[in-house]
Amino acid sequence: MGFIVEGYGDFMHISLLLMEQILELFLMILMGFIIVKAGRLPTTGEKLS
Repeated sequence: MGFIVEGYGDFMHISLLLMEQILELFLMILMGFIIVKAGRLPTTGEKLS
């Protein structure tokens, strides 16, 4: 049980880093979705002109 109490700071640090990475991933997905919907990039299967 002492390990959990002592390692709690490291666990929180790793959790925050993971949360940051997940948020960045969702932000990139959202940006890609917006770009395609705005017509800036072709969707899969469309030819570049």
